[in-house]
Amino acid sequence: MAGDWTLASWLLSGLVVAAVAGMAAFLYLGPQRPQPALAGERFKIVVVYPDDPSSRQFLEGVRLAVDEVNAGNGMAGAYLEAVYAPEERFTDKMKLSDVVERTMALAGRIARDPDVMAVVGHGYSATAVPASAIYNRENKLFFATHATATSLSNLQFSNLFALQPNNADIARVMAHFAMSQGMRRFVVLSDSSGYGTETTNQFRSFIAQEGGEILYRGALSAEGRSVDDLLLFILENSLFTANEIDAFFITTNSIEDAGEFIRRARMLGLSMPILGSENLFARALEDSVGLENMHDVAAVSLYDDNSDSAIARRFSVDYEVRYGERPDLFAATGYDAIKLLDYVVDLTGSRDVDTLEDKLRVMRYEVPFEGATGRISFDSTGLITDTETFIVYHNGKSFGTVAKYQKPFVWHGSSAPSHSGPPSAIVKDYMR
Repeated sequence: MAGDWTLASWLLSGLVVAAVAGMAAFLYLGPQRPQPALAGERFKIVVVYPDDPSSRQFLEGVRLAVDEVNAGNGMAGAYLEAVYAPEERFTDKMKLSDVVERTMALAGRIARDPDVMAVVGHGYSATAVPASAIYNRENKLFFATHATATSLSNLQFSNLFALQPNNADIARVMAHFAMSQGMRRFVVLSDSSGYGTETTNQFRSFIAQEGGEILYRGALSAEGRSVDDLLLFILENSLFTANEIDAFFITTNSIEDAGEFIRRARMLGLSMPILGSENLFARALEDSVGLENMHDVAAVSLYDDNSDSAIARRFSVDYEVRYGERPDLFAATGYDAIKLLDYVVDLTGSRDVDTLEDKLRVMRYEVPFEGATGRISFDSTGLITDTETFIVYHNGKSFGTVAKYQKPFVWHGSSAPSHSGPPSAIVKDYMR
């Protein structure tokens, strides 16, 4: 994708112009009100994300939030300008040093713009981690919407806020859910990225702690080996039989690779659950695989597609009216990143990054932000905390929430956390 384009252009609809004009007439005719703290200013952010299958819903969520902010009070009165900067799509076949070099160059160009106050996005931990050092040095607020590497929050940059649980949390939640449903024997597959290997290694460790068994740990995508080759090994090897597998656990940066594995596994008769991290809760994956083949696919998600929260319901309805489909985790995360920024700017009435950082870190003890994904607040490292994490499960028609966990998690050996999900009978009923 060549060049940058602005989300501001989405605001040039007749509806928004009419709304702004109507608001101006009301203010002129009605009683005088205090001017917002940043009235007449502009607040510029950059949204960094690859042009891949998941980008559509993420950017649509961002669009919806930007439109809502500017159609209302702006950011404490400031007009929000959001610029899209595409980053290169990352695969585990790339040389990591080259990826880091190109990421640093992109982050450097963004950070050198004195008008940029905040950065939202980066689709991978492999790009978010090196970019975060640039944004920290140049004092740009950074909302990491997709990165889940444990090393991200370990950096403890004051300007960094991670809007997803890290890989250890994701793996632990899915391992607990699987064992609670009677799954004991697993085939674990991943790409060779840090994201894939860290998450699957954490999952293996937790399963072993709970008395489960890893029948096989292998590469989901390997040079010179097709998905069919991998599935033939699973079907014909002498180490275990397909009937012994209770579930697969897969982790990959690539929705295409995940989709190919799920589609071919189902076509070859492997109907057991396919569990994974947050990447599997994506409309793009449904489009690739087909609804019927998605049966018994499960993912970890901060977004509850069936939430009874008024904010989540309104987001879901507004999104579906505008885009003609229900939102996924990516859409909700993009939406919440913008609304969170709007919330903290309105609270402080400031564009000073240090002031915004302080408020974001302390608000868990004051009034946390409530978004489409629920409560958002951060611990001292900038990692999201004090929120609910869900297991979403596909029944061949749509994803639905079947279990809930409260973060920070309290684990006592093999016992369930205090806010565990519904009993397995309810989950199995949904699976039908």
